[in-house]
Amino acid sequence: MAISKHCGKWQVRIRRKSFPQQIKTFQYKSEAEAWEREIMAEMDRGVFVSRAEAEKTTLRKLLQRYLEESVPKLADPKREGNRVKYLMGRDLAKKFVVAIRSADIAGFIREPEAEGTGGNTIRLDIAALSRVFNLARTTWGFESITNPTEKVQRPKVNRGRERRLEPGEEKKLLAVASEKLRPCIRFALETAMRREEIASLVWRISIWIAGVSSKSCLFRRQKIAS
Repeated sequence: MAISKHCGKWQVRIRRKSFPQQIKTFQYKSEAEAWEREIMAEMDRGVFVSRAEAEKTTLRKLLQRYLEESVPKLADPKREGNRVKYLMGRDLAKKFVVAIRSADIAGFIREPEAEGTGGNTIRLDIAALSRVFNLARTTWGFESITNPTEKVQRPKVNRGRERRLEPGEEKKLLAVASEKLRPCIRFALETAMRREEIASLVWRISIWIAGVSSKSCLFRRQKIAS
């Protein structure tokens, strides 16, 4: 093992029987010495795991792999896929996974909070990140990394909306809505489905909108969304 000056920085080179050679460069000699002690101690205890792959792999690369290999197997791949693509566009995704700490995740949480993103949406984003880190550790050969989302405090979830239409408001709403939008409004009121859920319906799904009275049921078939 040796620490030497290389191109203005401090390079550590560790050679030890039964272990792959370890080389890493640091700005300061104190950092190089600390890293050398850490690696040697792990080798002495028999718990050393190479960090080489994690040190050259960004979070974006792991997210891309998750998108290609795991997301298509989910029950709702479109929604999870959109979430992963959003995460791939954040600054956090540019970092190497070995360097991501809980403080980085906390900083990531503050960014969408400042942009007005709801607490539950952020919690779902963190849950997706957690799945990626766990897959990397258990399945993709990144045993040396930790899951930095585990110890981060999640944002509080906002209370659900309690607003209900007052008498006469439904009639006024339908009166100003376009002819194409009215079935969607009626459907939303009857099912309490969210806008995204309704918009994700496809032509092959037939939606039955029921008008129910105490004596009879009248069904009108509508195909909505595309």
